[in-house]
Amino acid sequence: MIMLALSGSARSNGALNAGYICFEALLQAYDAAIQKKRPMALVTGFLRSTFVFLPFFAFQAYGYLNICVHGDTDELRPWCKAKLPLLYSFIQSHYWGVGFLRYFQVKQLPNFLLASPALSLAVYSIVHYTKLLHQLFQSTSIHEQIIAIVDGRLVEAHESSDVATVLKSEISTGLHNKKQGYWRTEV
Repeated sequence: MIMLALSGSARSNGALNAGYICFEALLQAYDAAIQKKRPMALVTGFLRSTFVFLPFFAFQAYGYLNICVHGDTDELRPWCKAKLPLLYSFIQSHYWGVGFLRYFQVKQLPNFLLASPALSLAVYSIVHYTKLLHQLFQSTSIHEQIIAIVDGRLVEAHESSDVATVLKSEISTGLHNKKQGYWRTEV
């Protein structure tokens, strides 16, 4: 959690790491609801997420206090007058030219061509996964199908293991010896 908070202090998109903590809290709350326990995971998840967002909020408050409140009132920046004054967003859009869909320009075409193999693999994977999910949701009982898949994988893993191979060979040897008329005895 501390490392995620440090990432949020270095870059504003580090605050998005709180999503991992929120997801974990939701899973724990779901497990608690299934087991009929008190879902304290939501409270701890909220507190942890707040801790991850804290550096981002501290930077915004620091900038607002220094520039908008204690700064020169004659030269207030436009972001000081906004309903939600975010310093980092103003810096990105005004000085760096960063904004929603501003990256999609003709001069960026070589970058998109370089990224096209990874993008096409990602699109293929998403389409394949969506088809598998569609097949899964068409079944009558999703829970039974998931259990069957997991059980099938466990059986396949056991059958491909060395222990299963040794056991199969001992059983087949024992059956062969029984047909021959002699049986191996253990000491």
